[in-house]
Amino acid sequence: MIGSTRKARIRIPACIVAVLLESCPLPFIDGGGSAGSHPVDPSTPRMTAPVAISYSEQGGNTGTISNNGSLTCGFTTTITLSTTTDNATIYYTSDGTAITDYAKAHKINSSHGSMTLTKGTSLQTLGISAVAIGPNMLPSTTMRATVSVSPYPVLSVACDKASVTKNGGAATFTISASGVAASPVTVRLLTGGTYSSANLAGLPAANAQTTATLPASATTVTLPVTVTENNDDVDDTVTLTVEPDTASPQTYMVGAPSAATLILLNSAAPAGAPSTPVSSTGAFINEAQRSAGFSLTVGGLSAAGAEAGYTLTLLMDGSPLVSHTLTAGEVTSGFAFSIGAATNLGADGSKSFSARIVDAAGNVGPASSGLAVTLDTTPPSGYSATIAAPYVIAANVVSVPI
Repeated sequence: MIGSTRKARIRIPACIVAVLLESCPLPFIDGGGSAGSHPVDPSTPRMTAPVAISYSEQGGNTGTISNNGSLTCGFTTTITLSTTTDNATIYYTSDGTAITDYAKAHKINSSHGSMTLTKGTSLQTLGISAVAIGPNMLPSTTMRATVSVSPYPVLSVACDKASVTKNGGAATFTISASGVAASPVTVRLLTGGTYSSANLAGLPAANAQTTATLPASATTVTLPVTVTENNDDVDDTVTLTVEPDTASPQTYMVGAPSAATLILLNSAAPAGAPSTPVSSTGAFINEAQRSAGFSLTVGGLSAAGAEAGYTLTLLMDGSPLVSHTLTAGEVTSGFAFSIGAATNLGADGSKSFSARIVDAAGNVGPASSGLAVTLDTTPPSGYSATIAAPYVIAANVVSVPI
């Protein structure tokens, strides 16, 4: 009819609607239809498929997380987003931000998808916002959840002392963690060194595996040791090493330092004395030798019980004159003290040079026999004489007839 207006109604098949939704993502619309130019999907029926958030923790723990819920796991955890229908698309963010544009959100096409938070040396966190939408569906209410995986405790070990003496010396090994664990951690340890387990309280035999337990929420565990070993003229060592975790699931990681060493110092003095020193100047030291410097060599160190790290002390008239820390080679070959002009030898006269060994704990061994040396730095003074016949003096030469 002329002058009348008729509106045509066109029905769009559902398959075309699905294609349009997939290729032209809608602006964000939550389940309340609060924003956007298309508050309702034009398809029917008007239904939603809520997103469910579930988790599966390494080691067997599983469960679901409610809307706006949070979960902190102690192990690597898989988070699954799913809906009750097979033809929905799940749009989500994982950085804690809201979904403001479907085109910029992550997408799961199969109504079911997972992501994994891997346990490491730092805190891992997902802040999830998820919406499901699809053909014949309204956007679901936004599901939000925060999932975190606590970091591994990173373990190191240290000893509070570098050395202790035998017969009662005590020290403490401390295992420290960079972070706390929600449950107790069994730490694998390896002992090492030259000590005897029968004479060291607190640790098993050397070169043996043992364990220590780091309590839940603790950052340290201590292992005190006490030395009961009799003196045997030998220093010993105790080494404690944190070994890699072999548990499944893993509970800790090894940091640095991973090992600590304690030296057990013999508290008995060295039994032997070195050889008598030998002077490069013989039995006398004159002014020229004193100014230029000379040497005093001491041998017999190995036989006297010296070890690398022990101190060899040169004595003059029973008092320390100069000391030197021995190397392994010097223990075998002996050591020569260089006595320079700056060394105070005192006034002219008879001197006695001897030597002794001091071990690493400060125990002093007996002194060697003394070397007698005369220090004479004074030149002869002028003199005069009367020469009578038949002696003849000429040109400072005295002639004696025969």
